[in-house]
Amino acid sequence: NLALLNISSNAFTGPFPIEISSLNSVASLSIGHNTFTGLVPDQISSLNALVTLDIGGCLFTGPYPTTISVLTLLTELTIEANQFDSGSFPLSYYSLTHLETLNLAEIAMTGVFGDISLSNFPFLKSLDVSHNSLSGSVPSVLSTLTLLISIKTSHNSLTSTIPSILSALEFLQVLDVSSNTL
Repeated sequence: NLALLNISSNAFTGPFPIEISSLNSVASLSIGHNTFTGLVPDQISSLNALVTLDIGGCLFTGPYPTTISVLTLLTELTIEANQFDSGSFPLSYYSLTHLETLNLAEIAMTGVFGDISLSNFPFLKSLDVSHNSLSGSVPSVLSTLTLLISIKTSHNSLTSTIPSILSALEFLQVLDVSSNTL
C-alpha cells in the first residue's frame, strides 16, 4: 500500500523502471533528476491513484507522454527538462482538469501561447512554460485563473505587452516574462 515513492535526484540510469507501473496505490511519484532515458512507457497510465507526478529533469525522449491524460486525479504534473520531440501543447492534457501545478518548462514546446486553452485548468496555481519556443502574446485568459500564484513564461518568443488585467490576480506572487520580446 505504498502511497509515496520519491527516488528523485539520484544516479538512476536506463529506461523508465516499468516495475513502478504495478504500484497501483501510489498517489505521489517523483523520479525526476535522474538519467532515465527512452520513452515514458504507456504503462504509467495504470497508476490511476496518482495525484502528483514528477518525471522532470531526466533524459526521456520521443513524443510528450500523452497516456498520462487518463490520470485525471493529478493535481501536480512536472515533465520539465526532458528531451522530448518538439511539438505543441498535448491536447490530451485538457482532461487533467484538477491540475494545480503544471510544469512544462524546457520540453521544446512550440506554438502560440494563446492557443493553449488554459481555462480548462480552473484550479491552476502554478504554470511554468519557460525555456520553450512559444510565440504570440501573454494571453489575457490567464486573468480568469484566479488562484494563480506563479506564472513563468521566460525564454520564449512572446511579443506584445503584458495584459494589465493580470493585476487582478490577487494571489499572484511570481510573474516571470523575462527574455522574451515584450
